[in-house]
Amino acid sequence: VGIVTGHHGVKRAGELVVLDPALGRFETDGVVQRIPGHGKTVKPLIVDKLVDESWPKFLHPYPLSSKYFLVSAKLNAEAAWGIYLVDVFDNLLLLKAETGFDLLEPIPLKTRPLPPVIPNLVDTKSKSATVYLEDIYQGPGLEGVPRGTVKKLRLITYHFAYRNMGGQQDPIGLDGPWDVKCVLGTVPVEADGSALFNVPANVPLSFQPVDEEGKAIQLMRSWSTAMPGEKVSCVGCHEQQNAGPTSKTTVAVRKAPSEITPWYGKVRGFSFKREVEPVVDRHCAGCHGKAGESSGQLAEAPTIVDPYMFLRRMVRTPTMEPDMHVVEPYEFHADTTELIRMLKTGHYGVKLDAEAWDRIVTWIDLNTPFHGSWTENVGHKRMRNSVSRRRDLMLRYAGINGMDEDPAALREEKPPEQQAEQMTVVDTWVDETSQDVTVVKTAAPGAVRGTQVIQLTEGQSLPLVRITEGAFMKGETRIDIVEPFWMATHEISNGVYALFDPQHDSRLEPHDYLHFDPQRRGYPLNEADQPVVKISWAEAMAFCQWLSHKTGLDVSLPTESQWEWACRAGSGHRFWYGHGKTDFTQYDNLADAQMWGPTWDRGKRWQWRPAMGQQDDGYRVSAPVGSYKPNPWGLYDMHGNVAEWTLSRYESAGLSPTKRVIRGGSWSDRPKWAGAGSRWGYKEHQKVYNVGFRVVVKDRKEAKYSFRQSSH
Repeated sequence: VGIVTGHHGVKRAGELVVLDPALGRFETDGVVQRIPGHGKTVKPLIVDKLVDESWPKFLHPYPLSSKYFLVSAKLNAEAAWGIYLVDVFDNLLLLKAETGFDLLEPIPLKTRPLPPVIPNLVDTKSKSATVYLEDIYQGPGLEGVPRGTVKKLRLITYHFAYRNMGGQQDPIGLDGPWDVKCVLGTVPVEADGSALFNVPANVPLSFQPVDEEGKAIQLMRSWSTAMPGEKVSCVGCHEQQNAGPTSKTTVAVRKAPSEITPWYGKVRGFSFKREVEPVVDRHCAGCHGKAGESSGQLAEAPTIVDPYMFLRRMVRTPTMEPDMHVVEPYEFHADTTELIRMLKTGHYGVKLDAEAWDRIVTWIDLNTPFHGSWTENVGHKRMRNSVSRRRDLMLRYAGINGMDEDPAALREEKPPEQQAEQMTVVDTWVDETSQDVTVVKTAAPGAVRGTQVIQLTEGQSLPLVRITEGAFMKGETRIDIVEPFWMATHEISNGVYALFDPQHDSRLEPHDYLHFDPQRRGYPLNEADQPVVKISWAEAMAFCQWLSHKTGLDVSLPTESQWEWACRAGSGHRFWYGHGKTDFTQYDNLADAQMWGPTWDRGKRWQWRPAMGQQDDGYRVSAPVGSYKPNPWGLYDMHGNVAEWTLSRYESAGLSPTKRVIRGGSWSDRPKWAGAGSRWGYKEHQKVYNVGFRVVVKDRKEAKYSFRQSSH
């Protein structure tokens, strides 16, 4: 039995709830009932100040049995706290109340057997503990990630805010972490997913599984602590708390525990100015010029080219208070950010070394912090005696000295790599780079196209249009489309995809900053008429195979050449309707003024997200498929809404597993990344927040088919 209360509002007191952890620990799975509330279902809610208006309120329950409890209760706002006997049948019997007093913490006086004494497992002489991870691929945290993908664990710790500071009033980063983060280092993960390693005792620990490029596949947004000399273990990544270990012998337990490999020196608060800004100075200042250091003014628009703000705006993060459910693997992977895409696809010859990449990627994975200490954040005056008091308490009760508030890493000043004449940086998001091509051979789309419709169910269909053969020149390369094909006029919607996989959930996009919304945990991406997202290339191909089996047609993903040919529809420009500066709001859903909606926060935030703020297509996230004008072939949403998987391989520099090409832009992309020639790549198993797909069907002179309604 326990008390449920709100995130804010009433302190400690709340509703009385009977729990059975064996039933589950997700949301209300383990709730037997609320008291009073016999026979009523308890539904999960996300509401700020949850119990402020809920009566009666309870404190300090003591179970007498599975049905009867002693508890302190306050029946209404005017009543005093009294001692009650309550039961699961909604009876509340007052045992004791006294005018002018609140009666709390009822404990029955009765003879009880002495409980067994658990031996002390703590070694007070030790400064470390040992962590055993049986199989990181077990559990929903890395569901669908192939074995061997995780190479290491990145270990981080926290330097929590001092009293009367922190939160949105003293942010560590823009819409980012609440507390200073410190990188402890990395430990190896074995091929079977096991790991055994030593950690410092009495410090909060979070773990991030990283891939061969050192990028976090999943984020741990909570923390754990180990006592001195303790041996702690977990079964997998975000496994159910009720799960138990197996009896298998893993690779890790056959070895001595690994020690943490430090991250470029001693443990310190991660500061953008000390860890990342030197990379910017070295690789960017040669062209952009050193306009100034990061200001740390996170609320107002910077008056100079602020390195932190300039990089932060190109990174998608979990935000300050995102959805609390376990996120999909790769949901916030560094490769999904505009910053990494810009640097990887070539930005005026900028070449980063391994350490520079590691520093930028780690900054992204830590939720883009700016400040590396609380003194730098709020100043010495507000700190007063807080630092020495915390250090004294940590030394007395944890045996550690605590975090040093002085800057811990020196900036290594190196000359810029490119000594070019300083260029004028215009703060604009319009891309002037041309992706125009020469169309060599084409037929007039409107004159020769055919249409057909695959009727899936009474309410769901899949319209197709016939795309004729042709050719176009891309640079010096001639691209020939030698055979006509049929292409779906729309991106596959959640409703259509549910016929194949009814369990799939495209979920949502996090709100910005602080939101306490009783209806939504974010912007919905999972409505039936929105395009399906967060499906891997392998899942998209499985859908094609399923549809082929159902219809007898040859269904697949388009090659990237087929996709670009169909997208251009005879146009040689970047967009079938014009150039990069063309108003796209009638034709596509791209990053626009909708990205700068209102936020719940102190003051008004400046328009920091990369978007075309002078245009408004009407949607913050994905729109229902077919909401905008089609191209001359009759294809909708080719440049926007969501990006789309193709059949083609992406050059992945020998990395495994294979990457596949995505084409087109999405609601979160500027026109720069949405042209007919724009391309990027993700791993075959990777599920991406803004990537869906459409299908093509091999051309037949006489297309005869029937959709079989049998189970799949």
